[in-house]
This record gives sequence, structure tokens and C-alpha cells, in this order.
Amino acid sequence: MPPNLQLKLLELTNGSRAVNVADLEATQQMSLDNKLNILRERGLVSVSNGLLRMDSRQRMTLAEQLIHNGGDPKKISRFLGWQEFEDFTEHTFSANGFHTVKHFVFKSKTGRGRSIYSHGTIP
Repeated sequence: MPPNLQLKLLELTNGSRAVNVADLEATQQMSLDNKLNILRERGLVSVSNGLLRMDSRQRMTLAEQLIHNGGDPKKISRFLGWQEFEDFTEHTFSANGFHTVKHFVFKSKTGRGRSIYSHGTIP
């Protein structure tokens, strides 16, 4: 599966937007029937009435696969909403043996902030 198509899907579905399959095919300059069927079989996209949709879980899974296959994490994470990025980061830390606390709020001299707090060692 071409990574540029997968990145495009992350970009276009950001914010729960539906994507017109015909418009997507025009940007890729090819028919995407086979590629979209593969993504649908893997549970990564939903296609109905010519519209493609991805929920947050599907988007995070696709982002993980892109990074696992050598994609640039910085580039890929730019296509995630801030809440998806927070979930993605928490999941990544947890999967690598770190204990995480989501929605950790802290106070400093410059004001309040939010963070994902993690601690642990890499196994």
C-alpha cells in the first residue's frame, strides 16, 4: 500500500471528515478500488455511498502502521488531531513498558498546562 495514499487519508479524514472516493482517486490519479478494499478488509476505513470515513481508532492504527513501516513520526503525527495525538502517545508509551497518566494537569510559574505523564524504563 503506497504510504503517500495512507498519509493523504490521514490528512483528509482529520476532524472526522468524510472523503469523496472519486475526489481521492483524482488526487492519486488512479483507481483505488483494490487499495480501498484492502484497507476495508483490515478494518482501517469504512466506505459507503462513495464516501470514505475513518474513526479515531482506525486513524491511530494507520498512523502506527506507517511509523512501524519506516514513516517519519513527525510528519505522520501532524495529521492527527491533538486528542488523537495524545491517545497515540499514551498508547505508544504503554506499549513500550511505560506507565502513563492521561490528562495530567500541572501548575508552574507561567500557568497551567496539560501533559501525558509517564515513567518507566525501556525493557
